[in-house]
Amino acid sequence: MRIRQAVLVAAGSAMLVVGLTAGAPAARAAGAPAVAQPIEQVFHDIETLRFLGSLHLSRQQLSGFLKLAQEVAAKGRPGPPDTPEVRAALADIRQALLEERDPEGLDQLYQRLEKLIGGEDGEGGRERAFQEAVAAAAGKAVNLLHADQLTRLLGGGEDDDRPGAAAPLVEAAHRLRGVPAPRRAAAVAETALRLANRFSKDVGRTGKIRAELEAWLKKALALPEDQFEQQIGRLTPEAERILERAAGSAFALLRLRAEGRLADLLHNPRLPALLKEKLALAEQQ
Repeated sequence: MRIRQAVLVAAGSAMLVVGLTAGAPAARAAGAPAVAQPIEQVFHDIETLRFLGSLHLSRQQLSGFLKLAQEVAAKGRPGPPDTPEVRAALADIRQALLEERDPEGLDQLYQRLEKLIGGEDGEGGRERAFQEAVAAAAGKAVNLLHADQLTRLLGGGEDDDRPGAAAPLVEAAHRLRGVPAPRRAAAVAETALRLANRFSKDVGRTGKIRAELEAWLKKALALPEDQFEQQIGRLTPEAERILERAAGSAFALLRLRAEGRLADLLHNPRLPALLKEKLALAEQQ
């Protein structure tokens, strides 16, 4: 479930120090010193601006994105309660992920964490509401983009040789090749479960989709080590068909991927400030 990833991310996001003064102008004069920020935040801002720049958003689109980012920010992202029990649960999950344990064991640890952070009326409920706001905003953001922008968003530019709709599975196979053999089976099962939850439109078919994804990953990992790059292309059509069945159609799959990338963007608490800066500069031109 998305909330399980989100709770862990929220714990880290809550620790970020933005370092901006409340009255700082949206656009500073050329040569003026930048407002002091933690160096990690500066790098994060640069990556976000690079991502936004790749889409070549118009002034109208920037305004639309800003409105959506402000709606998400208004929800306010809750952080998990800082208690010894929550810290212990997080430590257990961290160790389980480090050891790449069986997905069912991980599921039990996540359930324990969710109980600790509260149900619908506690932090868990507020986190779920925040994630729903992000998902809704991402769906609206996709509709603001033109066809060429969506192509760039999905990595389909003419200089891009990634395997299109099959990219999530192919990239997962690449990562899993680096997992030591004794832990690879558990890692494959966890990856298949995560992708099934991400792409399955029908919750009732998640188990079937997970089995198909796991079988594909095993087939990809069985390719000869020295011929992996040359032969993985033979398996990508099958990967696309699995993901399309999961999403409901080829179009639905591409939309899910686009919404996922925009949701990652909308999770950034600094996004409204950066969009305001870009919009201020655009209005000066």
